[in-house]
Amino acid sequence: MLQENSPRPIATKPVLPLPVRLHADVRSTGKGICIAMVDSDFVIHPDLMEPIPRIVGYYDAVEDKAYELPPTEPLSRHWHGTMTACTAAGNGYLSRGEFTSLAPQSTVLLIRTMNEAGRVTTPTIERALHYILEHAVEFGIRVVNLSVYADEFDQTLDHPVTKAVEDVVAKNIVVVAAAGNNPFAPIRPPASAPNALTVGGLDDKNTLDGSDEELYHSTFGITQLGIQKPELIAPAIWLPAPILPGTQTHTQASALCALDMMTDDMLLSCAPSLTPTLTPRGVKDILMSTARPLESFPAIRQGAGVIYQRGAIAAARDHAARSVAMTDVA
Repeated sequence: MLQENSPRPIATKPVLPLPVRLHADVRSTGKGICIAMVDSDFVIHPDLMEPIPRIVGYYDAVEDKAYELPPTEPLSRHWHGTMTACTAAGNGYLSRGEFTSLAPQSTVLLIRTMNEAGRVTTPTIERALHYILEHAVEFGIRVVNLSVYADEFDQTLDHPVTKAVEDVVAKNIVVVAAAGNNPFAPIRPPASAPNALTVGGLDDKNTLDGSDEELYHSTFGITQLGIQKPELIAPAIWLPAPILPGTQTHTQASALCALDMMTDDMLLSCAPSLTPTLTPRGVKDILMSTARPLESFPAIRQGAGVIYQRGAIAAARDHAARSVAMTDVA
């Protein structure tokens, strides 16, 4: 509820910290454990560097070069890796300890795999895993997190990434692999590796009430070797994560936050600046894509289904925010 004379409404409730949502035992901090994060790319972040630096190294698997630390200037490709690293091992320094991970005292080895064209190739993932094998003792690596997948649909033990995963596990190192974000696609390496701990997604609605939990749109299936993947699911949305200044994600988030904090009157007052970007075809597409079909009746009688005003408004606001963001970036 708005306070009288309040200049703007309170935004939707903030995301809950992971330890709270998972009812975690925070006495386990990851101290003495190094996590090797294999992802798109990384940038230095205070949650991993303050008050004590916990980044033990940065390996660029694209260029096959090792450095003491990742870059300091953020690019768009740095976001996903930095997000996963802070989610896995961040200590919440920027949020004064509120948005901490479950392993805030662990160290991390950060490994870049995304090239300048925005692709992650099979040889690069393989190179990353071999680097981990070579330096596991040096850095004290006990866990590997892979948020990447190979180009090929090959679920056999012959795939080079699968071979590398199995070699890492044989060294008594836990390998965690993201299942993927497409339920209609097959499981690929490294997620299909028999001894990888493959994790799919949970949408817990950012609440402590488990009654409305849903599955995230993760990849799943039975591999050619007869192994069911994923083995586990974990929160995959509503994650407290860094937004890197100067990137397109930062611009889009700023626009969405501004829209989210507006009252209906505010939205109507700025409607002239938003509605020209939505064509009649766009209106039709949004209404149809957000409608709820009646499953017991044929589509020929109902079209896309029952109109869903809340979903349509949300989609329209998202469209407007993205339009503003793209204009700002351009």
